[in-house]
This record gives sequence, structure tokens and C-alpha cells, in this order.
Amino acid sequence: MLSLESFTLQDIGSPQAFQTGETYQGGALIDYQHPRDLLMALGTDLRVPTGAFAILAGVDIVGSPTLGPPAFMHRPSAAFNPQAPLAHHHLDSTHITPGVVRGGLEVSAWTFEGAWFRGREPDEDLV
Repeated sequence: MLSLESFTLQDIGSPQAFQTGETYQGGALIDYQHPRDLLMALGTDLRVPTGAFAILAGVDIVGSPTLGPPAFMHRPSAAFNPQAPLAHHHLDSTHITPGVVRGGLEVSAWTFEGAWFRGREPDEDLV
């Protein structure tokens, strides 16, 4: 997943009323949406069926850990919504995480997953 926002928006991002939750140059962004990094997702997944269950594994140079619901842009409700929800940075703050390793088991209709990742916001280096 790529974004050209780092080349088309000002450094502080784009105006968006009431948006909060990110920082820029050490200060809180208020009423702004930060520009997305050039590279927002790059990784691979592996699913190995083994009879009654399947083993899951994945690694991402940049991606989403198995933590909470999918980020807003991957939910069906976001298909026609061009703006990020106001709670985006508070609820989806890990969706662009550098260095993610995932693993899990899929048993019948149930999936159990876990992830190892660095628990921090993305940096301000947009490339």
C-alpha cells in the first residue's frame, strides 16, 4: 500500500476539523490529519493447513499487528468514506507499524492470532 501524500501535502498534513491524536515536530496535531508515509503496508502471509486446523504466519516491513479490529480503511463501512473517522488515531494507531511478526491458529470458524511489534506511533519521516 502506497501513498503520495508526503509529496502532495504540506508537512503538517491536511486540515480536518476536530482530528487529534498525532504529533508533528513534538507538538500535538489538532484539526489536522498527518500525511501518510510513502510506504504504508508491505508484508507477506502464510497459511498451512494441517488437517483439523491451519497454522498462520506473517511478517510485515510495515503493517498492522493482530490487535483489535481492522483499521478504518479496511472495514466495509469505509468503502465510500474519503475522510478518516475522528477517533482514528485513538483507535487505529497501530495500523502503520514498522516491523510486525504475526502467528496463529485457525480452528474451524475460530482464529487465534498474536503479534510481536514495536508499540509506538509511526515517525515523522514520511518516506
